[in-house]
Amino acid sequence: NWATELVYARMTEAFGTDAIFKAGNALRAGQEFPPILRREAASCPVMLACIGPGWLTATAPDGSRRLDSPADWVREEIAISLQAGNHVVPLLIGNRHEVAVPEPDLVPEPIRAMVHRQALWLAPGGGLDATISMLVNRLTELVPELAERRRVRSTAQPASAAQAERRDASPAPVAPGTTMT
Repeated sequence: NWATELVYARMTEAFGTDAIFKAGNALRAGQEFPPILRREAASCPVMLACIGPGWLTATAPDGSRRLDSPADWVREEIAISLQAGNHVVPLLIGNRHEVAVPEPDLVPEPIRAMVHRQALWLAPGGGLDATISMLVNRLTELVPELAERRRVRSTAQPASAAQAERRDASPAPVAPGTTMT
C-alpha cells in the first residue's frame, strides 16, 4: 500500500491528477465501478501493475488463489490493458530477495504476457527517489502526451513553488539539507 500511494503521488506531481487513474482515489462511494474500471484499463496508454510479495498467493475467501478467478479485478484490468495493446509495466514492490518477476507458468494465461515486460523494482530505502524519477522519465518516453504534460507542469512549477515558499516561510532556522514541509 505504501508503494501504490507513493507512486500515485509522484505520478500526479509529474503529470497532473487528471492524467492518473487509481480506483481507490477516483471512484466515489456508491459509484458502479465495473464499467469505469474496464474503460480505464482499455484506454490508459500505460498501466503500472504493482506486484508485491503476496501477489501470486493472495487468496479469495474460499481459499482459492485470487488470480485464478476470471472475476478478480486485478487480473481483469491487466488482461484488458494487455488486450488493448497498452504498455503494462510490472512494478515489483520490495527488495529483489522479497519479490521477483513471476514465472510465466504461475500466471494465468490472460495476463501471462505481462511477465515478459521489463519490470522495475520499487524498494524502500535510499534509491527509491531515483527509481521513481527513472519511472517518470520512462513513461514520458513511452507516451508523448505525458512528456508534454510534464513539460507544461515543470515550466509552471517555479512560479508556484516560489509563491509557496514565500507563503510558507518560517522564521525558525533550518539546518542545511533539511526540508520543511
